[in-house]
Amino acid sequence: MSAGATVAEAGFESIDVVAPLWEALFDHHCSIGAAGFAVIPREWTWSLRRAHYERIFAGEANATLWVARRESTAVGYAVAFDELIDGSEGRILETLSVAPEARGSGLGTRLMAAFDGEVHRRGLVAALDVMTGNERAKSLYLRQGFEPNSELWMRSRPAAGEVTERTPASLSELVERSGFQLTIVPGPDDTWQSSDRIAVLSASALEKGPNPPAVPRAVDALQSVGYWTIQVDVPTSSSGVSLRASLRAAGFATCLERLVRRLPHDPARPIENRPSAVRSWSRRLGGQVVLEALLIVVASDGGARTPGCKSNWCASTSTRRASEARQRPGVKASAPELRGRERRHLEIVGLDCLGRWLSPTSGRNCHERCSAPRS
Repeated sequence: MSAGATVAEAGFESIDVVAPLWEALFDHHCSIGAAGFAVIPREWTWSLRRAHYERIFAGEANATLWVARRESTAVGYAVAFDELIDGSEGRILETLSVAPEARGSGLGTRLMAAFDGEVHRRGLVAALDVMTGNERAKSLYLRQGFEPNSELWMRSRPAAGEVTERTPASLSELVERSGFQLTIVPGPDDTWQSSDRIAVLSASALEKGPNPPAVPRAVDALQSVGYWTIQVDVPTSSSGVSLRASLRAAGFATCLERLVRRLPHDPARPIENRPSAVRSWSRRLGGQVVLEALLIVVASDGGARTPGCKSNWCASTSTRRASEARQRPGVKASAPELRGRERRHLEIVGLDCLGRWLSPTSGRNCHERCSAPRS
């Protein structure tokens, strides 16, 4: 079915053609348990989702809609927009949905490729949210280089009793004492039963970390003024362990998991265009994994010349030594396999030229950077 389909960008004026595709995704979310939360009636979901898309396209988020059509029928779509991700310029894949009859045909891969192409071209961090319990989708994205970044915990419990009055300023101050920043987003949610205004607590914008003992008090204060749907962004790192325990005790549960791919891999880009990306790998993952990154680059490009080097020695020697490294006993990973997040820690030697290019002395000439013998 994918072979007869076309994928093209469309404007917001075409958004209503994807309504059945969103409803199919809603049905899928319900079929996997909707993360354990109560859902809204199916007939409400598209109008709420459409309003969400309208806010995205009306803002300054550089939103894009891709629609896959077979003949005149929409059989898949994706929506993406720009957003800062942990302080870096990023692109959020908001939705990717394929008609049930077209699943498994490769159409989802083509829609993902459209998103990836934009991310690679602009050099952005990529992110998306997966509903808790959607293990099949999560596994797919992990294989494409995404990794867990944070979890969204939620409690949606209608307030019992009289709603009190409290100013937004005093609410924000109370929430900040618990180590979070308060954001109010429009509701209701397009899948779960929720309040008309949803309180979102995030620690990403604050210097201090969360203060788990203070969280229940902040949550109770929000509940008392009518914010009976509260979401809390929790990092997946070990620093969030005590916070998770506090939230669980207060009746929260995970609803979404954010996956992030910080370094888009694109074997079509020449090595000269991606030194900052590989240097970032070096700082974040350590020198040994940098050698894996170099192996990916060399194996993908077929030959990698050190930037600024006028000889052919760098390209030929680096390629040969990378090939030798892959042929050593115990080294079984090919370049495509190494692009996944679970990279093997290979002991690859002999890539001195490219390895030294990663160092701060990269402004020197080739002979000063390369220490390997000219053999």
